[in-house]
Parts: sequence; structure tokens; C-alpha cells
Amino acid sequence: MPMVIATAESFGLTGYESAAELDENADFYTRMEAIRRLAGAKMGMGDVSKSVTPKFGLLAPANQGGTIATRYF
Repeated sequence: MPMVIATAESFGLTGYESAAELDENADFYTRMEAIRRLAGAKMGMGDVSKSVTPKFGLLAPANQGGTIATRYF
């Protein structure tokens, strides 16, 4: 599965926002989609604006044990 991986911190996020909080964050979605489209082109996938790939993943430090926490869109 082609993916783009970024830190939540690089978007000003903790990685533990609720789905509702992320849904309301238009700036995050705008930035994420721009990066996802650019990455798709660099991966040789062409115009990915109407595709669900590459997926976008956020990494954050674990807050209850473990090493990392992840979320993907």
C-alpha cells in the first residue's frame, strides 16, 4: 500500500485528536491533500486526486506504553 508518513507534530497536532476534531480542521486536510497529491506524482502514480492512494499516515509518540502511535486516512 503506497503511503505518505508524517509526524502529527509537523501539522501542529498531537496525534490524539478525535475524528470530529480532525474533521473540523480544514487547514490540516488542505495541507494533507496537497502533500498526498505531490507524493502520488513523485511515486509515479500520476494524478491521485480521485484516488484513495497513497494513504496518509500520522505518527505520534506513544502516550500509554509502546513506541509510537499511528493514524491513517
